[in-house]
Amino acid sequence: MNASAENNKIIAAIILSVAMVTAAVIYGQGSGLYKNTEAGLERNDGITPSISVDPRRSDDAQNLYGDPNAAVTIVEFSDFECPFCADLHPTLKQLVVDYEGEVNWEYRHLPLPGHPMAKPAAIASECVAERLGNDAFWEYTEKVFANQQAINEAFLRKEAVELGMKEESYETCVESPTVAARVENDVEMANRLGVQGTPFSVVRFSDGSTQAVNGALPYLRWVTLLNENL
Repeated sequence: MNASAENNKIIAAIILSVAMVTAAVIYGQGSGLYKNTEAGLERNDGITPSISVDPRRSDDAQNLYGDPNAAVTIVEFSDFECPFCADLHPTLKQLVVDYEGEVNWEYRHLPLPGHPMAKPAAIASECVAERLGNDAFWEYTEKVFANQQAINEAFLRKEAVELGMKEESYETCVESPTVAARVENDVEMANRLGVQGTPFSVVRFSDGSTQAVNGALPYLRWVTLLNENL
C-alpha cells in the first residue's frame, strides 16, 4: 500500500472515530433527544422541558432589561466570572432589542464557589441598582463582563463610583445584609431549580408555561425556541 492510500485510511478512521464520539455524546446519556440529570429531564441541545416554579424575583428589586409588560421573560442565573455568561450577555440583549417589546430579560445571580469575586461583584451590582437605578445596573454588568480578568474589590468600587455612586455610599451598601440577602435569595431559587452551572435561563411565556435553557445557546437557537412558543 502506498503512502497516499495509507494516509487516506488514517483520515477515514479519524472521521469515523469523531462521528462515533459525537453520537455517544448526543445519544449515550439517555433515550433519544433527552437525558436524565439532577435538574430533571434535559434535552441534549441545552433545552429542558418546563418547570413548575416561577423563576422571577417576587419583590420590586427586579433587574429587568426591556419592556416590563413584555409577554415573555427570560430569567437568567448568571455569574460575573463565568466566561460563558459573558458570551450569553450580548445575545440576550440582542434578543430583547429584536423582539421589540415582546421579550424582556431578568438578571439573577448564581455566584459559583470556584469564582471568588463573583459574589462581591453580584453584591456590588445590586448596590448600583439600588442607589443608581435599573439602567445603571445594566451598564455596570457590561463593564464587569468586559473586564472579567480585572475583577477585584478596587475595580468594582471604581466602576460604581464612575457611574455616579459616592464612595462612602458604596462601602456602606456592599456591607448591607439586605443587599446580600437578594443575592442569597437568587442562589436559593437556583438551588430549588436544580441548577448545576451557569448560565442557566428560564423562559416564562405569557400563559405561565416555562422552558429551561442550560448554557450559552447561540442567537439562532434562541430565536427558534421563542418562535416555537410565541
